Amino acid sequence: MFNIKDVVFILQTLLDYKEKSLSIGRKKLSNLAQLNERNLTESKIRTRLRYMADEGVIIIGKTKQGILITEKGEFLLKTLKSKLHL
Repeated sequence: MFNIKDVVFILQTLLDYKEKSLSIGRKKLSNLAQLNERNLTESKIRTRLRYMADEGVIIIGKTKQGILITEKGEFLLKTLKSKLHL
């Protein structure tokens, strides 16, 4: 369905921001993706985030609250990274 490395990038970025007690939104995620040579437009980010929220691995905040990774998301990130040997 989605490129697993894109999912890992999004989840890792969310975890990094969580650890720094910072919030992040779609636009910032998209900008960071472009800087990391990932082809993730804001629209593609939105689609992936909506799916991840439905699966319970992230929480999408209202208005300017940003996106948060859940414990389930952190577990998924570790699992995917171990499978990809990252």
